[in-house]
Amino acid sequence: MDMSNSLQEQAWLEDIDNHAYLWAIYKEKELVASARLTYHNNLKLLPDYLSYEKYQDHFPVPITSFNHLVVFHNYQNIKLSTYLNQIKIQQAVALKAKNIALIYPELCIKFLLKQWFKQLTTLIPSHHCSSINWVLMSKVLGTTDD
Repeated sequence: MDMSNSLQEQAWLEDIDNHAYLWAIYKEKELVASARLTYHNNLKLLPDYLSYEKYQDHFPVPITSFNHLVVFHNYQNIKLSTYLNQIKIQQAVALKAKNIALIYPELCIKFLLKQWFKQLTTLIPSHHCSSINWVLMSKVLGTTDD
């Protein structure tokens, strides 16, 4: 079943999705989780680039960005986000990216720290949701830890 038209009509897709790697998890026909990874040869093309600008030296290119991960409420706490993040890390390595950049909610960083991500900032107020604090993180690829 081709979901692209119905997803576009429901405003699930953004312009960046046209050149991104996308994953979706369904239970029967219900979308329960989705994730996105983008690949860039220029740091300035990253979503939310201004958040990274001050830390440019930590982000060699080519670079991948974890810039979308949603797990619907009824399906949280069953490790779907961990699973999707593992897939995104594997894809970044397969793309031969030098780095993974991300801005992630403070309450969700334990998995990333275990995967050798480096936390670059303490808390960044989110421009998307004022009640959530975010951290800027980086993972250099091409090391023995990948």
